Amino acid sequence: MLGHENLNTTEIYTRVSIRGLQEVFKKTHPGANLRRNPERLEELEAEENSIKEREALLSALVAEGEAEGMPEKPETKEAKKKRKRIKGLLGNRLKLFPGEVVRKVKTSGNRKSTKKKK
Repeated sequence: MLGHENLNTTEIYTRVSIRGLQEVFKKTHPGANLRRNPERLEELEAEENSIKEREALLSALVAEGEAEGMPEKPETKEAKKKRKRIKGLLGNRLKLFPGEVVRKVKTSGNRKSTKKKK
């Protein structure tokens, strides 16, 4: 409650502020500017169409490449060394190449320490 004695005055104030808010919204909303400036609307539509055309071209090129069966690049000596090093550090827990299956390492929860007590 706003602290007014009469509820009717509070309702009137609320209606006035909502109407004022609606008018301000209509004047300042970004969509209102598009209606006033049709040239800007045409620019935005042209930009959106060019983005859609680029996306369509890119997806067509990707589909064409997949259909042709793009050859894979041969692995270099450095890449083999790096892969071997990573595999040694991480084991087989991570997927390193597309198509490889991630294998879980089975461990028991009650592993004994290999350190000897003195």
